Amino acid sequence: MKSLFTILLVLTSFILNAQNEFIVEYNLEDFTFQKVSKKIDDVSFIFPGMNTYDQNSSIFYFISSQEKEGVYGINVVSGELESFFESQNIQAIEFSNSLNELYAIKIDITNNIKQLVQLDVDSGTVLSVSDTIPASTMFQGQDAFNDKLQQYTFTGPPNILYTLDTQSGTILHQPTLSFPQGINIQHYEYDTQSGNLYALFSEDSGNSVFLAKIDVTTGVYDKIGESKTNLYIGGSATIDEANKLYLYIYRQSQSYYLAALSLIDGEIIFNQPVSIEDTDNLIDLEFDNVTGKLYSKHWDSLTSSNDELSSLETSLYPNPTNGVLFLYSSELQIQKFEIFDFSGNLVHSDNLVGGQILLPMLPNGNYIFKWKDKSKKVGHLKFSVVK
Repeated sequence: MKSLFTILLVLTSFILNAQNEFIVEYNLEDFTFQKVSKKIDDVSFIFPGMNTYDQNSSIFYFISSQEKEGVYGINVVSGELESFFESQNIQAIEFSNSLNELYAIKIDITNNIKQLVQLDVDSGTVLSVSDTIPASTMFQGQDAFNDKLQQYTFTGPPNILYTLDTQSGTILHQPTLSFPQGINIQHYEYDTQSGNLYALFSEDSGNSVFLAKIDVTTGVYDKIGESKTNLYIGGSATIDEANKLYLYIYRQSQSYYLAALSLIDGEIIFNQPVSIEDTDNLIDLEFDNVTGKLYSKHWDSLTSSNDELSSLETSLYPNPTNGVLFLYSSELQIQKFEIFDFSGNLVHSDNLVGGQILLPMLPNGNYIFKWKDKSKKVGHLKFSVVK
């Protein structure tokens, strides 16, 4: 039996230009994407697979290092940096949308141990959840959160699939993974509705892949459908719970592809190229199962400081407003707009005719005004309703 193909966190990272990292949103009708965040400052190293998503507050979390090492939280509605948790020892993160808590695996290289912890991004404190676990290394990108049972699952050497209870810190299961020669896990994600752990496996030296369910108590997998030879390995994954889809992104022959496999029968629902410059990259998918939107990180090698998302060319007034807004833009030809509340819910959208915007019966509160111009440039402005 051949052991799992392992990529340890200490070995793999993307070296990125600190000026050109963004969060993007995908259009699954034409397989294009648009930036929804401003340029994320101080990012140089990105570790693939070290990300999670807060559906309650629409925040995309990821780990970066070098310039500022720690956990970044980007609000995908406002496009702003919502939080930054400085730490040199966080190696995996998962957000519990049912508990509204951010969990992580913290490593201690000196003592060769790791531990499940809870991060308070507001206060910057770390709360120990579990006892220490042997070996400070992990399998990169192989961790997931079961929001149905409030359990954290990750893979660590030597090929152990750990599942921990986040309330007690107890290790519930730790089977050793042992698969036939040539079969390896690429990534896995939990379906919150069923509580099942789904994984993409590669076989035949990566020439084919298949979807399977993994029993976390035994480590045994149950193959779903037939193997596919027209898909590729690598990338990252997320789950669309409403449509029962395993979504993942991968790169092949200098092109990126978005693929979807059915959780029911393992069949390919789509496998489409994404238009992108050869020198750019797309990593770390996250699907918002509340809004139905798909996001990832995007390194734009061609972006200059003048191209980043900005609201400097536009303004809304009066702000606060009692029901009528006026949009001023010095240069842009803005065509469409959307209004979101601070939870990420779309509350109004329309085409822009003139500069006056008649709002629906919005209650008092804070909102995000998102606009798009003819050249598909987008931006965000904050405003308040006070009646």
